[in-house]
Amino acid sequence: MAADEEYGSRPWTAGLWQRTSGASLDEWRSSPNSLLQPHLKSLCSAIDAVASATDTPEAVAATLADVLDRCDDLEFRDPAEVIAYMILHLADRYGRVTQILEQLFTAGHLPIRRRRLSVLEVGAGPAPALYAVHDFYDDLTLWADTTQQKVEFAPATELRVLDRGQAWSRLLHQLSEEIGRLRQEVPTFSRAFPFGVTHPDFSGFSVIEEHVHALESKARLITEEFDRDDEPISPGYARMLAQEEGVRAPSAYDLVIMCNFLTTRDTIEAFRKEIRDLARSLTPGGLLVVLGSAKERYAPVWADLQQLVYGTTLRPLSMFKDPIAANSDPTRATLIRHQVRSSLSDLHYEGGSLPTKLGDPNKAYRRFPKFRAFVWKNQQPPRRGRRPRQLATEGSRYPK
Repeated sequence: MAADEEYGSRPWTAGLWQRTSGASLDEWRSSPNSLLQPHLKSLCSAIDAVASATDTPEAVAATLADVLDRCDDLEFRDPAEVIAYMILHLADRYGRVTQILEQLFTAGHLPIRRRRLSVLEVGAGPAPALYAVHDFYDDLTLWADTTQQKVEFAPATELRVLDRGQAWSRLLHQLSEEIGRLRQEVPTFSRAFPFGVTHPDFSGFSVIEEHVHALESKARLITEEFDRDDEPISPGYARMLAQEEGVRAPSAYDLVIMCNFLTTRDTIEAFRKEIRDLARSLTPGGLLVVLGSAKERYAPVWADLQQLVYGTTLRPLSMFKDPIAANSDPTRATLIRHQVRSSLSDLHYEGGSLPTKLGDPNKAYRRFPKFRAFVWKNQQPPRRGRRPRQLATEGSRYPK
C-alpha cells in the first residue's frame, strides 16, 4: 500500500504517522511483546548489582542524606556519591523521561531519523535520559518491525554525556556493562550504551565548536597518513576528506535533554550563553527537553528558563503545562520502588547506616514526587544545499 493511500489524501509525514499510530504503540507497550518491562527490569537489576559491588557501603550510606538534601553542593568526584545518587534517582528519572518520550510520540513530535539519532544529556549524572531514549527507540523499532510499519528509521545510536563529576565515567562503564550482560538474551536493535562522560564541562561548551574540533583532528590524521606515504595533500583537501568521512561529534543534535540540572536561577544565569547555544544546536525537528521539580520554589527558575529560550527560534510545545505525576503506571512504579528498596536494604545489611529521613528502607518511595517538563522544538527547515539526515520533520516525506 502506498503511503498516501494509507493516510488518505493527506501526505505522509513523521508527525502524522506518530499521531495515527499512537494508540497502537500504547497497546504494544502494555503487552508482553514489548521490551518496556524487560528493559526496566534489567536496568533496575544493573543498578542493584553495581550498588551491591561497592566495597564502601558505609560511605555510600553516609552520602544518601546529602544526595537527598544538597545535591547542588556535591562534586561527584567520590565513587560513594555517584553510587548513592544512582540508587535513589536513576530508575525514577529514567521512568520520567520515558513518560515524556511516550507522550511526544503520541502527539507527533518525537524526532524520527533515517540514519543516526544523536542525543546529548546535560548534567543528569547517571544518564537516565540516555538509557531511557535508547530503550524507548529500541522498543519502538521492535514494534514497527513486528507490526510492519512502512517506515524506516534509526534506533538511538549516538549517545553523549556532558557532566562535570569525575566519578561518573567509571560508574557509567560499570552500569552499561552490567546492562549489556543482563540483556544478552533480549532482542535489541542497538547496544550503543553510554560508557563514560563525553564532555566534562558545560562552561564554554559549544556543539559546533566540538564538531569543528573533531573535524580538525581527523584532518590532521588524514594529513599524517598522506605524509607517511610521501603524498602531498593540502589542508583544504584534508578537511574535505574529513568532512566526507564524518566524525562522531554531531554539528547538531536531535535530542538535547537536561534532567534536574537547572535547579537555581544562578545556574541559568551562569550558563545563559551555553543554554542558548544548545537551543541553536538542534536538527530540524529536534527537541530541547528540560525536566525538573514541580515544587513552587522552582517557579522562578522555570520562568527565567522560558524567557531565555523565548529569544531563540525554537517553538515551545504546550502539551506539558501542568505538573506530571512521575511513574504513574503501577507496574513500572513497583519495579522502581523495588530497586530502591532492595539497594538500600543491601547497603544496610552490609553495615551502612541509613539516614533517618529515609526511614524504613522497605517503605522508601511510597510516592514519587510530581515533576515539570519543558519542551522546545526546532521547526526551521533544513538548510538548502544540505541533504537532510532526518527521516522526517512535520513537512517531509520519507516512507519506506
